[in-house]
Amino acid sequence: MATERSKKKPRIRYFNYMMPVDPNFQTMLQKRQGSGIWQGLFEFPLIESEKEISYEQVPGLLGEANYPELTAPVSISRFNPRPLVHKLSHQHIHTTFWIVHLDTALTDAVAISEMHSYPVPVLIANFMETVKNSYF
Repeated sequence: MATERSKKKPRIRYFNYMMPVDPNFQTMLQKRQGSGIWQGLFEFPLIESEKEISYEQVPGLLGEANYPELTAPVSISRFNPRPLVHKLSHQHIHTTFWIVHLDTALTDAVAISEMHSYPVPVLIANFMETVKNSYF
């Protein structure tokens, strides 16, 4: 008689990607460090939270997350009304993308027109394509 292996419940994570947009239509991408999912790929500044966050929480979280260039945004808008759920075998990532408009130029910035040339996870590549067609 074969024994049934119990399937481990997937870990639930909440990713909040901040896409800064400066006056020169540039943004910020950073290489994902450490081990784990998407190691070595690029991503927007990430704030991981224990649950879905509200618009009102974003400015305070930006300050806590050590993104000094993003702490004085002109405006913040939520791109997707509900989190996108990206299901991996061992985790479900609930992702919200936030557009953070700045009135000062970013350092080490990437032109929005060139952001698609960086190796990124599929989740971010799909967002980039949608946001580029919607906004830029």
